[in-house]
Amino acid sequence: MTRSTSITPDHVGGIAAGLCGLHCAVMPAIPLLVGLTLPFAWMEDAILLVSLAVGATAISQGWRRHHKVVPLVLWLSGSAMALSGHLGEALVNDVVLRSVLLIGAMLQVFSHWSNHRSISSHCA
Repeated sequence: MTRSTSITPDHVGGIAAGLCGLHCAVMPAIPLLVGLTLPFAWMEDAILLVSLAVGATAISQGWRRHHKVVPLVLWLSGSAMALSGHLGEALVNDVVLRSVLLIGAMLQVFSHWSNHRSISSHCA
């Protein structure tokens, strides 16, 4: 069996979700280490929206091919956690916020992995 080397929406979605999680984990420490604040709150909105758009595209394409519910449930759960963490910033402490965002990003990454495997096994 030969492996396809083409980049799929799941590759892009997994990378976007992983970068989103990395951003959530690392960015709060940068102002502490460097001593400056970054006035780019709009970038967080953009990163989240791009990640959600790419993810929705990848998961919906996968659903049309394999009709498996696990990737969809994982992605919806991860997206709900990422959105609630992002929108509820002012309501919870930083540790809870970062935990919710990281778990959401990990669920999204795993959903793309599961979706890609489901597509691959469906097409094999």
